[in-house]
Amino acid sequence: MRNVWKYAIAGQVIFGPDTLTELPSCLKKLNVNKPFIVTDKNIGGSRIGLRIKEVLAGFDYVFWDNGIPEPTTRTAIAAAAVLQEQGCDATIGLGGGSSIDVAKAAAILATFGGNPADYFDENKVPGRTIPIIAIPTTAGTGSEVTPVSVLEDEERGLKGGITDNNIRPWVAIVDPLLTLSMPPRVTAETGIDALGHAVESYIAVSSKYLPPDKDYIFGGSTELTEVLAEKAIGLVARNLRLAVFQGQNEEARYNMSLASLIAGMAFGNSGLGLVHAFSFPLAKRTHASHGCLIGLMLPYVVDFNLTACMPKLKRIAELFGESVAGLSAIEAAGRGVAAIKKLQEDIGIATRLREIGIKEEELPAIAAETIKIERLVRGNPRRVTEADLIEILKAAF
Repeated sequence: MRNVWKYAIAGQVIFGPDTLTELPSCLKKLNVNKPFIVTDKNIGGSRIGLRIKEVLAGFDYVFWDNGIPEPTTRTAIAAAAVLQEQGCDATIGLGGGSSIDVAKAAAILATFGGNPADYFDENKVPGRTIPIIAIPTTAGTGSEVTPVSVLEDEERGLKGGITDNNIRPWVAIVDPLLTLSMPPRVTAETGIDALGHAVESYIAVSSKYLPPDKDYIFGGSTELTEVLAEKAIGLVARNLRLAVFQGQNEEARYNMSLASLIAGMAFGNSGLGLVHAFSFPLAKRTHASHGCLIGLMLPYVVDFNLTACMPKLKRIAELFGESVAGLSAIEAAGRGVAAIKKLQEDIGIATRLREIGIKEEELPAIAAETIKIERLVRGNPRRVTEADLIEILKAAF
């Protein structure tokens, strides 16, 4: 049994309304002379793009807005090439998780060279990269504090993850005002992603029961990650519907940005589980967003895990405001699953795999690919077989 756990986070977190104005002082403290800003066309042409240019008035910088919703290894290679050609000495990821992930990968390539796929899996980055600053404009991915960059490897036709503490951002600037312009669908899908992070972190297998001879970045749940995850679940439960239905509600936006950040602080150490493992093979078969896939699979995976974590699912029910007084342990846990399902339905997340174009005959192949994603499967609180995965997928179909 492991009796020691570790915890890591971004070098500094700056949270609150209008904290984007802190960016110039951060750059000066890091001795950055010419940052490379990674974003996409939507952000680049929006008030957020204009705002960051105002904030950086007087700085020499490169504004690269060729990011895409599902970035590939080629996206990162193209970004790194411009970064190096222009002599930039730091990256700034401005946008959702996709732009932040590209900023992380570009920093790796600018520092160590090679192809992003060379660094897939855990602990493959040989050292600290050039500075990475993360500025999220959505509330869901938590990428601003995590050690992960997810990219599609076009040559192999699958998504891969770079997981290394060397790519945790040096600074995370989380300004809830930057999320006010998110449309309802994006708000719903990124918000349910934050819930997926928090729930999977909360119910993850304990760090005590992972192999003691392995130096995992995702080391299982601990007393600290459980506290963080529980806080994030409560924030999502109370605020996601409001953020979706009342986009200009600054309090709801503030709380969802906080939930996303705290969930990232939790799962960025504990790791995740089957919900996220399923998302990789599903993503290559459908055009649904990552958040949609997480929100769709979350209640089915949690229901499968119910008997392995009943006290925690009872607590989730309470965080959603459900009454569990007088219920048996399994009934109370079931209320937690039902609360997640109700939120999924209320905010318009797809509830069935067939709704997003998955065919029933594809389920065995999806299960076979999922079981191979060991870094995620190992975090699930209930041991699984390939046959179990097929049954979960059938339930979700």
